[in-house]
Amino acid sequence: EKKRNDELGELCDSINYMAQELSNTEQMKNEFISSVSHELRTPLTSVQTHLEAMIDGIWEPNIERLNSVNEEVIRLTNLVNQLKNLAKFDSEKSKLNLSEVKVDNLIKNIVYNNQGNALEKNINIVFDLENIKVYLDKDKISQVIVNLLSNAIRYTNNGGSIYVSAYKENGNIKIHFKDNGIGMPKESLDYIFERFYRVDESRSKYTGGIGVGLTIVKSIIDLHKGKIEVESELNKGSEFIVTLPIIDKIK
Repeated sequence: EKKRNDELGELCDSINYMAQELSNTEQMKNEFISSVSHELRTPLTSVQTHLEAMIDGIWEPNIERLNSVNEEVIRLTNLVNQLKNLAKFDSEKSKLNLSEVKVDNLIKNIVYNNQGNALEKNINIVFDLENIKVYLDKDKISQVIVNLLSNAIRYTNNGGSIYVSAYKENGNIKIHFKDNGIGMPKESLDYIFERFYRVDESRSKYTGGIGVGLTIVKSIIDLHKGKIEVESELNKGSEFIVTLPIIDKIK
């Protein structure tokens, strides 16, 4: 019970911290609290409904029903982790821990670790990676790759493709994540890196997102003095292009 209370306390602290970090306008704070409350309430309501129906004998507690409840618990856990990770990132965002990284190997390993999600949707991931060894913050750049790859998988339809490329160009590293998924409207492209912005509220229902992934991606790339660009068209796909200046050695 103590552990559960500690975790709830940490979550409350995270939510309060992030609310304070937002603009001082009451409207933005209210929108944030409303958004988080909605995202947490939906899986909780589903779990409660299922459990009450099984307790009352309306539904038999079989494997299918229990798996359904478990999926909602996993979704809820993911949402809580997003909130905690964002608060942790905010408190450490000015720190870079540089080390020599083989970028091609890093990308391959992350793709292999996330390939299960792609296989479930029969998505083909294609590599075109140059042999690149540079100094980066490995953990933070891994977070960038994970978020952009997860985004591509999430918004690519069954049987689609994702193309990941990395190469050196004019003293920079360029990393591309291109998909032939559902894409985004042009008017959203100027806002997608803003905290808690979501292209379409209805998308979050099946993706379990609170609109912070791309914000963290941009912050990490900014810390590396790089940039991120996006090209997208509705129903045709999106391409995220990361540019990072090459650091040959730690000063």
